[in-house]
Amino acid sequence: MSENIEKSQKRKGSKILLQITLIVLVVFLISSGLSLFFYISSTRELSKKSKDKVIETEAENLSSGFEFVTKMVGREMIERFNSSAETQADYTNAIVTGIPTQSMLETNKVLKELANEGLLGVETLFVVIEAMPPTIPEPLIIEASEESLFFQEIPQSMTDIIESGEQYGYLEEGVPEWDLEGDQLFVYYSVGDELTQGLVKIYAAGVKSLTEDLAEINDYYNKETKKINLLMGIIILSSLVVLVIITFFIFQYLIHVRITKPIEELSDAAEQVREGDLDVEVPVTKGEEFESLKQVFNEMLESIRKLMGWNSEKGNE
Repeated sequence: MSENIEKSQKRKGSKILLQITLIVLVVFLISSGLSLFFYISSTRELSKKSKDKVIETEAENLSSGFEFVTKMVGREMIERFNSSAETQADYTNAIVTGIPTQSMLETNKVLKELANEGLLGVETLFVVIEAMPPTIPEPLIIEASEESLFFQEIPQSMTDIIESGEQYGYLEEGVPEWDLEGDQLFVYYSVGDELTQGLVKIYAAGVKSLTEDLAEINDYYNKETKKINLLMGIIILSSLVVLVIITFFIFQYLIHVRITKPIEELSDAAEQVREGDLDVEVPVTKGEEFESLKQVFNEMLESIRKLMGWNSEKGNE
């Protein structure tokens, strides 16, 4: 019977040890996961700020340079129009019919040359006339570096930027309408109202790809993320193994000292009493887990001895 009790207590002790180890393991994994999550989030936020700073710097530089070039090109455009026999009516008719005037075609050549030469890194240059219902319901391209853009309405994303009053805008999704993919920067500047006598606004605009500029940041972030994930994985795995080993042996020792050993002492004492030996005395350590139970057991034995008139001499006879 004593052996059965002892085996039962060992099984219970092993079960408790396993449960405690699993709880510690789960808590460690959760805390490690949260730490990794917050670290990656912080790194991602830092990458985003770096990306925003690059966009802002590039936009400000491009806007400043674009303003200078626009003034120069706009002046030539106005002089070309004034020196020609074309009138505002010819411009309006070209917009309605979709057939560009001679000055529009000449401006197209200038814009194409500037785009091919990589002016400020801008790939697409165009001139936009603001909406003038009912003839022009939406902002319309009247001159461009690419003939395919002539008399097209500008994408809504660009219209929103112009209406916001900002001199430039970041197009994260690119310009799908023009098959321009990746990060794009849109910039524009008012040409002047000499052509329209202040009746309508005309803007010179351009689109520059930021894919290469931002690719360096993204590549750096991705590389660092992989390094961090690998390093954190190794650290977490190593810490996990060490923690499990330490936890197992520490709790095994504590369970043995605090629980298993006291129960074994009580079990052995109970077995001796069952066999008729009342000279048993269970040692009591102040502050231990089963201090009260051991004291009660000893007091119970003392009561039994008094009841039976037991003494050591009788027990030895």
